[in-house]
Amino acid sequence: MNFDSVTIGHEFRVYAMKRSGHHAVMSWLMAHFSGPVYFLNNCSFRHEELFSSTRVGTFSRACEFGGRVSVFLRDGAVVRRVEHLRKDSLLDRPRERLETLIRGERDTFAAIEFPTEWDAYVFNLEDFDLRHHAHVPFEAARRGHAAAVHDVLVLRDPYNWLASRLKGGFPVDRTVIDAWVSQCREALGQTSYLSDPLVVNYDRWFSEAEYRRELSARLGYAGPDPGIGETADFGGGSSFSGFEFRDRAEQMDVLNRWKVLRDDREYRELFREADELIELAGRYFPDGPRPEFLGRPAP
Repeated sequence: MNFDSVTIGHEFRVYAMKRSGHHAVMSWLMAHFSGPVYFLNNCSFRHEELFSSTRVGTFSRACEFGGRVSVFLRDGAVVRRVEHLRKDSLLDRPRERLETLIRGERDTFAAIEFPTEWDAYVFNLEDFDLRHHAHVPFEAARRGHAAAVHDVLVLRDPYNWLASRLKGGFPVDRTVIDAWVSQCREALGQTSYLSDPLVVNYDRWFSEAEYRRELSARLGYAGPDPGIGETADFGGGSSFSGFEFRDRAEQMDVLNRWKVLRDDREYRELFREADELIELAGRYFPDGPRPEFLGRPAP
């Protein structure tokens, strides 16, 4: 498809950590729209610049952007989902992986008929350190002409987030912790990498219908809350219960995952040198879990 012919009402650029609940938030977000919606999940990009000589003035630039899964929706329901690559494929060959994703998306659009007028286009960057935001090639990420562009940041308290991440077998290292810290600092207004972002406190989003209505109002939506009753399958379900609560997500105990691992040595070790994470969590999630169970004073 020639994306130059596509018109989009709203483009959403979503930033979140894996296992932060952001797939559920995105599913809720897309449920606001009754027309065609395109979702590009788990995106990667390449942004390279080369300046060869101050005398000659040669300058070259290469930008690529792709996602692992394309999801097409109408009337708030998924009509087609295409996986361009398995999660564990080509992880040690990122350049080849990205090229495969781009080719898979292109082939998908060539093989299907989808309208050229979309209510929304959504893509997400996972485990992304916002300090690198200037390097995101948004020109390569565009999939049409959007009337409005929204930055969305989804943040989950670190105690439940890390419990879900560890339970789900996702790696945690200094880079991952630093990325969460960068996103929490943005949520607190200490940095301004994003443009007037819609910041979603996942803990409140999950538990407070009024908070969800406030978020909807910021987007100009005045209809009823779409609700959170369905577990999104874009991210593989819950680390703890899979899709057991697929149609009743509101019954999942997502705010108490930390209790399951509170005495787990590996889990507790994640917080041993995470002073800034703990301090920021106390500020942004004042009603969330407290670090006393780790034997550490509250910040």
